[in-house]
Amino acid sequence: MYPAKQLLVDSDVWVGYFLANDANHRLAQKVIKLAEKSGYEPILTSAILGEVATVLSHKVGQAVARKFVKKIAQLKLTVIQIDDYLHDQAMAIFLSETSRGTSYVDCTNVA
Repeated sequence: MYPAKQLLVDSDVWVGYFLANDANHRLAQKVIKLAEKSGYEPILTSAILGEVATVLSHKVGQAVARKFVKKIAQLKLTVIQIDDYLHDQAMAIFLSETSRGTSYVDCTNVA
């Protein structure tokens, strides 16, 4: 069981953590280990979970994507569900952005 302190971990870190050949693999491992060592539960949102599963499926195949989803469930990590309220907040942030390539998932992280 994790303590009450939580750290929202973004998609890039999860992808790096689960792909040994990813350029950020070692750094991602360090981030997760440091969070846990410091008493933080690494958490994610349902949007991050979906994004990571999709990226893994595209990069290395559906088997690895399924393994990731099952591992998150096995570890019983907190997955914050993007409900209507969070979606509306994220969409407001998204619509206020003017930069090309704005990520809806990143906006859910801020919301």
